[in-house]
This record gives sequence, structure tokens and C-alpha cells, in this order.
Amino acid sequence: MGLSMQASRGNGNSSHVKDGFFVDTATIKSIKSVSGVKTPHNKYAQDCAIEIVFSLEGKDWDKNLTISGDVKRAPSVEENGVKTKGEIVGWGGAFKVERFFQSTGVLTQGLDLNENPETKAMIIPDALLNSVLGKQVKLLSYPNKNGKTTTWDIVSTPGAEPDKMVEHFMMQWQRSRTNPKGPYPKNFQPDPVETVNDPDGIEDFGFNVPENQAVSTL
Repeated sequence: MGLSMQASRGNGNSSHVKDGFFVDTATIKSIKSVSGVKTPHNKYAQDCAIEIVFSLEGKDWDKNLTISGDVKRAPSVEENGVKTKGEIVGWGGAFKVERFFQSTGVLTQGLDLNENPETKAMIIPDALLNSVLGKQVKLLSYPNKNGKTTTWDIVSTPGAEPDKMVEHFMMQWQRSRTNPKGPYPKNFQPDPVETVNDPDGIEDFGFNVPENQAVSTL
């Protein structure tokens, strides 16, 4: 079945772009590093992870988002029956964290990959975390398989064009379909649900519902 990308009419202060995709301008209210630990929003401890609370322009609720991933490492080393993680060789899936800081404008170069020698979790300087407070980014939410929306954990600059953000999401999703473990995100629903009373398809996709009603990012 083909991917429908027809433009939506939208209305009012809706952040709906097309086909159940939403784009919001978001201001960072709080942020903390949760690298190497499990959290209610991240059931697996990952090398590099941050939890952010955003206020959304034109909305009366906050959005919680966890951005995380494991860095790319050399093969694990085993000595005396004890296996340890290999050396870091690249960002791997944690590139999303670096992308977040770059999108805020506070990071113009790459983020150094430094790890805690004991936990092997990435160290994100407090000064860097504090520097993004009050900064803006744009968040994209996509239609998921439960008929609501999920916020994508790859953010964009505040000046990004919503249509281009949707195109970028679709391009990345299409590419990931060739991955044996893909596609990513796994809960993306590429074909809009048929609507009867809502010609814009807004309500059927959750209309960027508040966090306590939304499906967690996978």
C-alpha cells in the first residue's frame, strides 16, 4: 500500500501538518542527564540519555521527551571471565543526543564523547545542560499504530520548515526498512486511518494529546 502524503486543511491553532503529522515549536523548561540508568520513560539503560520537559507554543500542557541511544563501540573485551564494553569508536544510536544540542544552537561543533570509567555512561557537562534552558527547537509527532501520536526523538532547529521535517522523517523511515531490525520508528503507522466526522484527520491521531494520554516514544 502506498504512502499517502496529501496536504491537510488544518484549522485554528492546530499544529497539524499533513496525514497525522504534527510539528510544534517547543521551549526547553528543564533537562537532566539519565545516561546509564533505567527510568520510567526509558526501560533500558543506554550509554547516553537525556530527559527534557518542553512547553509547546499555543498549547496548555508540557511535553516530556527522552532522547537516548548507545554509542558505537569496538568489540567487547573479556578477561578472566569478565566482559567489559569495548572502546568508543563513534556516536552510533546516540547521535540523536548530539543532534538535540546542535538544534538548540548552543553547540556549533561536535560533542565530545567522554565516558564514566566505572559505569561506561556518557558524561554530559552540567554547563551544557544548563545552557539550553529557555532555548527553542521544533518537535515532530507522527501517527502511531494505536491511532494517536508519538513524538520523534530527533528534533529540529526552531527555523525548520514543517513540510521538510515530515519529508525527512519519511526518508529516514524508508531507508530503515532495509535494516533487518527496522523499520524505525517501529510504531509508525504510514497509512492514515479513515475518518468520517473529522475530515482533517486530526482527532483520530490524538491531536498532539497531553503527555499523560500519549503513547511513549519507542
